[in-house]
Amino acid sequence: PTTMSVIVGTCHYYDDSAPAAHIYIYTLADGTLTLEHTLDSVRNPQFLAFNKGHLYAVCDAVAGTGPSPAVSATSGAVVSYKWDPAAKTLQFVGSQDTCGRHPCYVSTDAAGAHAFVANYTGSSVAVFPVLADGALGPASDSKYHPGIFDPALADRQECAHPHAIRLDPFAHKWVLVPDLGLDTLFVYEWIPAHGAVAGAINAARHFRFPAGWGPRHIEFHPSLPIVYVLHELSAHVSVLALDPATGHLSSLQDIFGLPEGVAPNRNHHMGSADIHTAHGGRVICVTNRTDATVVAFTVDDKGLLTFASRESTRGKIPRNFLVTPDGTIVLTNQDSKKLAVLHV
Repeated sequence: PTTMSVIVGTCHYYDDSAPAAHIYIYTLADGTLTLEHTLDSVRNPQFLAFNKGHLYAVCDAVAGTGPSPAVSATSGAVVSYKWDPAAKTLQFVGSQDTCGRHPCYVSTDAAGAHAFVANYTGSSVAVFPVLADGALGPASDSKYHPGIFDPALADRQECAHPHAIRLDPFAHKWVLVPDLGLDTLFVYEWIPAHGAVAGAINAARHFRFPAGWGPRHIEFHPSLPIVYVLHELSAHVSVLALDPATGHLSSLQDIFGLPEGVAPNRNHHMGSADIHTAHGGRVICVTNRTDATVVAFTVDDKGLLTFASRESTRGKIPRNFLVTPDGTIVLTNQDSKKLAVLHV
Protein backbone atom coordinates (compact mmCIF):
# COMPACT_ATOMS: atom_id res chain seq x y z
CA PRO A 1 0.00 0.00 0.00
CA THR A 2 1.10 3.55 -0.78
CA THR A 3 2.03 5.94 2.04
CA MET A 4 3.02 9.39 0.84
CA SER A 5 2.34 13.09 1.13
CA VAL A 6 -0.13 14.57 -1.36
CA ILE A 7 -0.19 18.32 -2.00
CA VAL A 8 -3.36 19.76 -3.56
CA GLY A 9 -3.89 23.24 -5.01
CA THR A 10 -7.36 24.82 -5.21
CA CYS A 11 -8.68 27.97 -6.88
CA HIS A 12 -11.62 30.15 -7.85
CA TYR A 13 -11.50 30.33 -11.64
CA TYR A 14 -11.16 33.82 -13.12
CA ASP A 15 -12.74 35.57 -10.12
CA ASP A 16 -10.15 37.88 -8.62
CA SER A 17 -12.67 39.15 -6.05
CA ALA A 18 -13.36 35.71 -4.57
CA PRO A 19 -11.73 34.61 -1.28
CA ALA A 20 -8.28 33.13 -1.77
CA ALA A 21 -8.12 29.39 -2.24
CA HIS A 22 -5.38 27.37 -0.59
CA ILE A 23 -2.81 24.58 -0.78
CA TYR A 24 -3.72 21.49 1.26
CA ILE A 25 -1.21 18.91 2.47
CA TYR A 26 -2.46 15.36 3.05
CA THR A 27 -1.00 12.01 3.99
CA LEU A 28 -2.16 9.15 1.76
CA ALA A 29 -2.07 5.79 3.56
CA ASP A 30 -4.00 2.61 2.74
CA GLY A 31 -6.23 4.49 0.32
CA THR A 32 -7.22 7.16 2.84
CA LEU A 33 -6.33 10.86 2.82
CA THR A 34 -5.65 12.64 6.13
CA LEU A 35 -5.31 16.44 6.17
CA GLU A 36 -2.04 17.59 7.78
CA HIS A 37 -1.74 21.31 7.00
CA THR A 38 -3.34 24.14 5.05
CA LEU A 39 -1.27 26.88 3.40
CA ASP A 40 -3.20 30.11 2.87
CA SER A 41 -0.42 32.51 1.83
CA VAL A 42 -0.95 32.05 -1.91
CA ARG A 43 -3.96 33.05 -4.02
CA ASN A 44 -5.62 30.50 -6.32
CA PRO A 45 -2.80 27.96 -6.85
CA GLN A 46 -4.02 26.45 -10.12
CA PHE A 47 -1.23 23.97 -10.84
CA LEU A 48 1.70 22.53 -8.89
CA ALA A 49 5.03 20.93 -9.77
CA PHE A 50 7.51 19.27 -7.40
CA ASN A 51 11.25 18.80 -7.99
CA LYS A 52 14.25 18.24 -5.72
CA GLY A 53 12.54 19.22 -2.49
CA HIS A 54 10.81 22.31 -3.83
CA LEU A 55 7.21 22.97 -4.83
CA TYR A 56 6.31 25.43 -7.58
CA ALA A 57 2.76 26.81 -7.82
CA VAL A 58 1.23 29.04 -10.48
CA CYS A 59 -1.55 31.31 -9.31
CA ASP A 60 -3.96 34.01 -10.48
CA ALA A 61 -2.43 36.67 -8.29
CA VAL A 62 -3.41 40.36 -8.42
CA ALA A 63 -1.63 43.38 -6.98
CA GLY A 64 -1.69 43.49 -3.19
CA THR A 65 -3.32 40.06 -2.73
CA GLY A 66 -0.81 37.64 -4.20
CA PRO A 67 2.35 36.25 -2.61
CA SER A 68 4.38 39.16 -3.97
CA PRO A 69 3.32 42.83 -4.21
CA ALA A 70 5.39 43.04 -7.40
CA VAL A 71 2.83 40.91 -9.23
CA SER A 72 0.59 43.10 -11.40
CA ALA A 73 -3.11 42.87 -12.16
CA THR A 74 -2.27 41.86 -15.73
CA SER A 75 -0.13 38.87 -14.85
CA GLY A 76 0.05 35.84 -12.59
CA ALA A 77 2.75 34.52 -10.30
CA VAL A 78 4.86 31.41 -9.99
CA VAL A 79 5.67 30.79 -6.34
CA SER A 80 8.47 28.68 -4.85
CA TYR A 81 8.31 26.73 -1.59
CA LYS A 82 10.78 24.50 0.24
CA TRP A 83 9.32 21.17 1.38
CA ASP A 84 10.03 19.88 4.89
CA PRO A 85 9.22 16.14 4.70
CA ALA A 86 9.50 15.58 8.45
CA ALA A 87 7.12 18.38 9.43
CA LYS A 88 5.09 18.03 6.20
CA THR A 89 5.12 21.78 5.72
CA LEU A 90 6.03 24.27 2.99
CA GLN A 91 8.19 27.36 3.53
CA PHE A 92 7.83 30.30 1.13
CA VAL A 93 11.03 30.98 -0.85
CA GLY A 94 10.03 33.52 -3.48
CA SER A 95 7.86 34.38 -6.47
CA GLN A 96 8.10 35.76 -10.00
CA ASP A 97 5.78 37.38 -12.50
CA THR A 98 4.76 34.77 -15.11
CA CYS A 99 4.76 37.23 -18.06
CA GLY A 100 1.09 36.59 -18.73
CA ARG A 101 -2.36 36.36 -17.15
CA HIS A 102 -3.97 33.23 -15.68
CA PRO A 103 -1.02 30.81 -15.64
CA CYS A 104 -2.40 27.28 -15.75
CA TYR A 105 0.62 24.96 -15.82
CA VAL A 106 4.13 24.69 -14.41
CA SER A 107 6.76 22.00 -14.93
CA THR A 108 10.52 21.62 -14.51
CA ASP A 109 13.37 19.94 -16.33
CA ALA A 110 14.66 16.69 -14.84
CA ALA A 111 17.71 18.40 -13.32
CA GLY A 112 15.54 20.98 -11.57
CA ALA A 113 17.52 23.79 -13.21
CA HIS A 114 14.62 25.50 -15.01
CA ALA A 115 10.86 25.88 -14.64
CA PHE A 116 8.40 26.29 -17.51
CA VAL A 117 5.04 28.10 -17.27
CA ALA A 118 2.03 28.31 -19.62
CA ASN A 119 -0.22 31.39 -19.38
CA TYR A 120 -3.76 30.53 -20.52
CA THR A 121 -5.36 33.91 -21.17
CA GLY A 122 -1.96 35.55 -21.58
CA SER A 123 -1.41 33.43 -24.74
CA SER A 124 2.22 32.97 -23.73
CA VAL A 125 4.81 30.66 -22.21
CA ALA A 126 7.84 31.54 -20.11
CA VAL A 127 11.05 29.96 -18.78
CA PHE A 128 12.61 30.64 -15.35
CA PRO A 129 16.02 29.67 -13.96
CA VAL A 130 16.00 27.85 -10.61
CA LEU A 131 18.44 29.48 -8.18
CA ALA A 132 20.57 27.73 -5.58
CA ASP A 133 17.96 28.12 -2.81
CA GLY A 134 15.14 26.78 -4.99
CA ALA A 135 13.69 30.21 -5.75
CA LEU A 136 13.10 31.22 -9.36
CA GLY A 137 14.95 34.04 -11.04
CA PRO A 138 13.22 36.44 -13.45
CA ALA A 139 12.06 34.90 -16.73
CA SER A 140 14.97 34.09 -19.04
CA ASP A 141 12.69 33.75 -22.08
CA SER A 142 9.05 33.95 -23.13
CA LYS A 143 7.01 33.30 -26.27
CA TYR A 144 3.70 34.84 -27.33
CA HIS A 145 1.26 32.85 -29.51
CA PRO A 146 -0.62 34.97 -32.08
CA GLY A 147 -3.22 33.45 -34.40
CA ILE A 148 -6.22 33.73 -36.71
CA PHE A 149 -9.43 32.33 -35.24
CA ASP A 150 -12.72 30.87 -36.46
CA PRO A 151 -15.67 32.95 -35.14
CA ALA A 152 -17.76 29.77 -34.96
CA LEU A 153 -15.41 28.46 -32.24
CA ALA A 154 -15.03 31.74 -30.37
CA ASP A 155 -16.65 30.43 -27.19
CA ARG A 156 -13.37 28.64 -26.32
CA GLN A 157 -10.94 29.47 -29.13
CA GLU A 158 -11.16 33.26 -29.29
CA CYS A 159 -7.38 33.52 -28.85
CA ALA A 160 -4.35 31.35 -28.24
CA HIS A 161 -4.53 29.34 -25.01
CA PRO A 162 -1.29 27.50 -24.11
CA HIS A 163 -2.50 24.91 -21.61
CA ALA A 164 0.64 22.96 -20.66
CA ILE A 165 4.39 23.01 -21.23
CA ARG A 166 6.84 20.12 -20.82
CA LEU A 167 10.40 19.23 -21.80
CA ASP A 168 10.70 15.94 -23.68
CA PRO A 169 12.27 13.21 -21.51
CA PHE A 170 13.96 11.41 -24.43
CA ALA A 171 16.48 13.86 -25.89
CA HIS A 172 15.82 16.70 -23.41
CA LYS A 173 15.91 18.89 -26.50
CA TRP A 174 12.30 19.85 -27.24
CA VAL A 175 9.77 21.87 -25.23
CA LEU A 176 6.21 20.85 -26.14
CA VAL A 177 3.25 23.22 -25.66
CA PRO A 178 -0.33 22.14 -26.42
CA ASP A 179 -2.33 25.25 -27.35
CA LEU A 180 -6.08 24.79 -26.91
CA GLY A 181 -6.93 27.96 -28.82
CA LEU A 182 -4.77 27.22 -31.86
CA ASP A 183 -5.36 23.42 -32.14
CA THR A 184 -1.58 23.03 -32.25
CA LEU A 185 1.13 21.18 -30.37
CA PHE A 186 4.08 23.59 -30.51
CA VAL A 187 7.57 22.07 -30.51
CA TYR A 188 10.28 24.52 -29.48
CA GLU A 189 13.99 23.74 -29.39
CA TRP A 190 15.34 23.89 -25.86
CA ILE A 191 18.60 25.83 -25.35
CA PRO A 192 19.47 25.26 -21.67
CA ALA A 193 22.64 27.37 -21.70
CA HIS A 194 20.48 30.44 -22.30
CA GLY A 195 17.28 29.25 -20.63
CA ALA A 196 15.54 29.83 -23.97
CA VAL A 197 13.07 28.15 -26.32
CA ALA A 198 13.72 28.64 -30.03
CA GLY A 199 11.43 28.34 -33.05
CA ALA A 200 9.18 30.49 -35.17
CA ILE A 201 5.45 30.44 -34.52
CA ASN A 202 4.95 28.91 -38.01
CA ALA A 203 7.78 26.37 -37.83
CA ALA A 204 7.10 23.18 -39.78
CA ARG A 205 7.68 20.90 -36.79
CA HIS A 206 4.64 22.25 -34.89
CA PHE A 207 1.79 19.71 -35.18
CA ARG A 208 -1.69 20.89 -36.21
CA PHE A 209 -4.85 19.05 -35.15
CA PRO A 210 -8.35 19.26 -36.66
CA ALA A 211 -10.19 22.52 -35.95
CA GLY A 212 -12.04 22.56 -32.65
CA TRP A 213 -10.17 19.70 -30.96
CA GLY A 214 -8.47 21.91 -28.34
CA PRO A 215 -5.29 20.13 -27.14
CA ARG A 216 -5.00 20.58 -23.36
CA HIS A 217 -2.45 18.28 -21.68
CA ILE A 218 0.26 15.88 -22.81
CA GLU A 219 1.92 12.81 -21.39
CA PHE A 220 5.04 10.90 -22.47
CA HIS A 221 5.50 7.15 -22.71
CA PRO A 222 8.16 6.18 -20.13
CA SER A 223 10.37 4.29 -22.60
CA LEU A 224 9.11 4.86 -26.17
CA PRO A 225 9.47 8.27 -27.92
CA ILE A 226 5.70 8.75 -27.95
CA VAL A 227 3.56 11.70 -26.90
CA TYR A 228 -0.07 11.33 -25.81
CA VAL A 229 -2.17 14.47 -26.35
CA LEU A 230 -5.50 14.94 -24.56
CA HIS A 231 -7.97 17.22 -26.36
CA GLU A 232 -10.31 19.09 -24.04
CA LEU A 233 -12.88 20.14 -26.63
CA SER A 234 -13.19 16.94 -28.70
CA ALA A 235 -12.35 14.32 -26.00
CA HIS A 236 -9.87 12.57 -28.29
CA VAL A 237 -6.48 11.22 -27.27
CA SER A 238 -3.88 11.55 -30.02
CA VAL A 239 -0.86 9.26 -30.09
CA LEU A 240 2.15 10.88 -31.77
CA ALA A 241 5.64 9.57 -32.48
CA LEU A 242 8.39 12.07 -31.65
CA ASP A 243 11.70 12.01 -33.52
CA PRO A 244 14.14 12.92 -30.72
CA ALA A 245 16.73 14.16 -33.22
CA THR A 246 14.53 16.58 -35.20
CA GLY A 247 11.48 17.22 -33.01
CA HIS A 248 9.23 16.05 -35.87
CA LEU A 249 5.89 14.54 -34.82
CA SER A 250 3.91 11.95 -36.77
CA SER A 251 0.41 10.67 -36.07
CA LEU A 252 -0.05 7.07 -34.97
CA GLN A 253 -3.61 7.02 -33.58
CA ASP A 254 -6.61 9.11 -32.50
CA ILE A 255 -9.04 7.51 -30.05
CA PHE A 256 -12.24 8.94 -28.56
CA GLY A 257 -12.38 9.04 -24.76
CA LEU A 258 -16.14 9.23 -24.13
CA PRO A 259 -19.00 6.80 -24.77
CA GLU A 260 -20.71 7.32 -28.12
CA GLY A 261 -23.75 9.56 -27.82
CA VAL A 262 -22.56 11.58 -24.82
CA ALA A 263 -23.52 15.22 -25.37
CA PRO A 264 -21.00 18.00 -24.69
CA ASN A 265 -21.45 19.84 -21.40
CA ARG A 266 -21.54 23.05 -23.41
CA ASN A 267 -21.15 24.08 -27.05
CA HIS A 268 -17.92 22.77 -28.62
CA HIS A 269 -16.76 21.38 -25.26
CA MET A 270 -16.57 17.68 -24.39
CA GLY A 271 -14.63 18.48 -21.21
CA SER A 272 -11.62 16.16 -21.05
CA ALA A 273 -9.23 17.33 -18.33
CA ASP A 274 -6.02 15.42 -17.53
CA ILE A 275 -3.89 12.49 -18.71
CA HIS A 276 -1.21 10.32 -17.05
CA THR A 277 0.53 6.98 -17.48
CA ALA A 278 0.19 4.19 -14.93
CA HIS A 279 1.87 0.85 -14.24
CA GLY A 280 5.11 1.69 -16.01
CA GLY A 281 3.42 2.89 -19.18
CA ARG A 282 1.16 -0.13 -19.64
CA VAL A 283 -1.93 2.03 -18.95
CA ILE A 284 -3.01 5.57 -19.88
CA CYS A 285 -5.63 7.25 -17.69
CA VAL A 286 -7.82 10.23 -18.64
CA THR A 287 -10.37 12.29 -16.69
CA ASN A 288 -13.54 13.53 -18.41
CA ARG A 289 -15.70 16.28 -16.92
CA THR A 290 -18.77 15.65 -19.10
CA ASP A 291 -19.62 12.27 -17.57
CA ALA A 292 -17.41 12.57 -14.44
CA THR A 293 -15.29 9.52 -15.19
CA VAL A 294 -11.70 8.37 -15.28
CA VAL A 295 -11.00 6.21 -18.34
CA ALA A 296 -8.20 3.64 -18.58
CA PHE A 297 -6.64 2.57 -21.90
CA THR A 298 -4.22 -0.31 -22.18
CA VAL A 299 -0.99 0.43 -24.06
CA ASP A 300 0.51 -2.13 -26.45
CA ASP A 301 4.20 -2.61 -27.22
CA LYS A 302 4.00 0.07 -29.95
CA GLY A 303 2.39 2.60 -27.64
CA LEU A 304 -1.10 2.36 -29.17
CA LEU A 305 -4.24 2.50 -27.03
CA THR A 306 -7.24 0.23 -26.48
CA PHE A 307 -10.17 1.15 -24.23
CA ALA A 308 -10.12 -0.90 -21.02
CA SER A 309 -12.43 0.59 -18.37
CA ARG A 310 -14.42 3.60 -17.21
CA GLU A 311 -15.09 4.49 -13.56
CA SER A 312 -16.95 7.26 -11.78
CA THR A 313 -14.81 9.93 -10.12
CA ARG A 314 -17.36 10.08 -7.27
CA GLY A 315 -17.92 13.79 -7.77
CA LYS A 316 -18.66 16.55 -10.27
CA ILE A 317 -16.29 18.09 -12.84
CA PRO A 318 -13.09 16.05 -12.28
CA ARG A 319 -9.91 17.83 -13.22
CA ASN A 320 -6.28 16.98 -12.46
CA PHE A 321 -5.05 13.81 -10.83
CA LEU A 322 -1.90 11.91 -9.91
CA VAL A 323 -1.04 8.23 -10.18
CA THR A 324 1.24 6.55 -7.63
CA PRO A 325 3.63 3.71 -8.60
CA ASP A 326 1.19 1.07 -7.35
CA GLY A 327 -1.69 2.44 -9.46
CA THR A 328 -3.49 4.49 -6.82
CA ILE A 329 -5.22 7.54 -8.35
CA VAL A 330 -5.86 10.69 -6.31
CA LEU A 331 -8.09 13.05 -8.26
CA THR A 332 -9.86 16.36 -7.75
CA ASN A 333 -13.57 17.04 -8.37
CA GLN A 334 -14.02 20.76 -8.92
CA ASP A 335 -17.74 21.43 -8.52
CA SER A 336 -18.38 18.94 -5.71
CA LYS A 337 -15.19 20.13 -3.92
CA LYS A 338 -14.14 16.56 -3.18
CA LEU A 339 -11.03 14.44 -3.59
CA ALA A 340 -11.34 10.80 -4.59
CA VAL A 341 -8.96 7.86 -4.23
CA LEU A 342 -9.31 5.12 -6.84
CA HIS A 343 -7.19 2.24 -8.10
CA VAL A 344 -6.41 1.31 -11.69
